[in-house]
Amino acid sequence: MQQAIFLFTSVILPTLCWILYQLYFCPLSKFPGPFWAKINPFWHAYQVSTGQRHKRFTRLHQQYGREVFEFSQRVLGDIVRVGLNDISVCNVSGQRDLHQHGVTLIKSPGYNAFRADLRYSNVFNEQNKIAHGQLRREISAAFSTRSLEGLEKYVEKNVVAFCNGIKRFGKDGKQPLKDITLWSTFLTFDVLGDLCFSKTYGMLETGVKNPIIEAVQSSVRMTSVFAIAPHLLFLMLRVSPKNLIEKRRLESYDRLRERLSTKSVRKDFFHYLVDNGKFEETDEADIGHLQSIMQTFLGAGGDTTSCTVSFVSYFTHSLATITAAIYYLCKNPLAQSKLRQEVAKEFYSVEDISHRRLATLTYLNAVIEETLRIAPPVLGELPRLTTAPDTIVAGCHFPIGVTLSNCHYALSRDARYFTDPESFIPERWFENGFDKDQTLGVEAKYQPFSLGPRKCIGFSMAYMEIRLTLAHWIFQFDAELEDPFYRYEPEDYTLAIRPPLLVKARSRL
Repeated sequence: MQQAIFLFTSVILPTLCWILYQLYFCPLSKFPGPFWAKINPFWHAYQVSTGQRHKRFTRLHQQYGREVFEFSQRVLGDIVRVGLNDISVCNVSGQRDLHQHGVTLIKSPGYNAFRADLRYSNVFNEQNKIAHGQLRREISAAFSTRSLEGLEKYVEKNVVAFCNGIKRFGKDGKQPLKDITLWSTFLTFDVLGDLCFSKTYGMLETGVKNPIIEAVQSSVRMTSVFAIAPHLLFLMLRVSPKNLIEKRRLESYDRLRERLSTKSVRKDFFHYLVDNGKFEETDEADIGHLQSIMQTFLGAGGDTTSCTVSFVSYFTHSLATITAAIYYLCKNPLAQSKLRQEVAKEFYSVEDISHRRLATLTYLNAVIEETLRIAPPVLGELPRLTTAPDTIVAGCHFPIGVTLSNCHYALSRDARYFTDPESFIPERWFENGFDKDQTLGVEAKYQPFSLGPRKCIGFSMAYMEIRLTLAHWIFQFDAELEDPFYRYEPEDYTLAIRPPLLVKARSRL
């Protein structure tokens, strides 16, 4: 009897009180959300582990939204509680409140999951605003307009190799081409290797997948789960494939040392970091810091790649957008035809293609913006932590220590901002009759690159690679899906993990 009383008073009663507090009395109890999300500290992490968090959260915003009859669409609920201390926001003003200049919020502790070495940080995972500003200045020259002009020839060289590989290994459309998702990954990694270390991974030439791709794909799934539950980060160190991680770290270190020993005249990323005198080649601390910075590029080498760091870097957006754009163009022959006409009118041959002229093409840029909207590279969230006692986000007040994030996937499908949001309509960005899209929607469409001081530093590079690749693709190939009814459904591990995409591509040249 005494044991039963002890059990009740020491375990059961405190647990019941805690549950009642979470449901009815805590500062977040007033916000709607699933019952289990409010009392289960692992509910949110589980949603991430399924890869379907983006759809689940979109349904929650619909469930807790209000019914309206505008365009017979459902308007999404702005605020949903998705964890003990987690809030999902679906609102353009909330997006500004979370990310614009001058806000008091900082990156959540979960970003520590993306630090390969806790001694060093980079522009993606650094929480301290002052330190982040310093890190950003260290690499800003690599993404300047002058730098991009010099890097274009290296990007285009790999884009040409991408197209040649598709012709060679796809037997010019006589058999379904491998996997566009995989080949876009090849392109992304070979570009980043070329720009970082003056040496590609050789995947576009050989058609063989480098083991680093598989390693990073596995790592990002695990890391994204632990990022939602930072109190369990110590477990990640136990379950992580240590040999694989160490091997990857050493490979990166070897490439770094090799590039340091080579006095290249190329003005690539490395030039702006090392050859400009920002680091001492013999200082191990500088080398460690430099390795962390380079992993900002390498870890973000593609949409499916961010084992340790910066998955909102430009390579993430390049791979995700190139693959998704090809899919939606294949699904929409009229859009594909319009884009081909525009590119063919501007350029007489592939040799004429230049980024400066591509940047002026209305329909090409509309296709890119629409792809970023309907298939955002970051499906999930970029969480922020409140540090002020009365932080206002989307018109709601939050106390210190609350984690808030915008649900990109839900926002991009919100009928308040977009006409017929489930449809691929590039014309929404420039034709008359889309007033809502060209006003409110404009703010939402830039979310893939974030906002404010944390805006993706490489967004201009992303646009360059995407424009060059799509222009070469549409100029050189007639393409169709192997299965016309195939549904392209990415998984959400913060990054959009892209499924295979089989395409029949026949050369037009």
